[in-house]
Amino acid sequence: MIDKEQMLEIAAGWIKAWNTRDIKTLLEHYADDIVFYSAAAARRWNVEAGKLVGKTAIEAHFRKAFEEVPEMNLTFKELLIGVDGVLLVYQRETGRMSADFALFNERGKVKEVRVFNES
Repeated sequence: MIDKEQMLEIAAGWIKAWNTRDIKTLLEHYADDIVFYSAAAARRWNVEAGKLVGKTAIEAHFRKAFEEVPEMNLTFKELLIGVDGVLLVYQRETGRMSADFALFNERGKVKEVRVFNES
């Protein structure tokens, strides 16, 4: 089982990395073979099901997000804990809610993410 206090610290670091555009710290959370799904990836890269694979792909995706939305700011709302993953709920600078469902590998790195956005 995942330790909630430790995960709250990690979530706070992830939010801070996004808000400060610290790509190096942000990428430290992810496994090299990360599988990432989001509507933004589908739109931005014209990929089926919004699927990106590998740390290089999500780095490009995150850098493009920083470029396209320079005012991006995330506010932590909730963290739900599972056996091998979490659901991180946050609010975007637009006021819309988002959630990242993240699964971890045996080394504690995020191996899969599915992003959900308020429509």
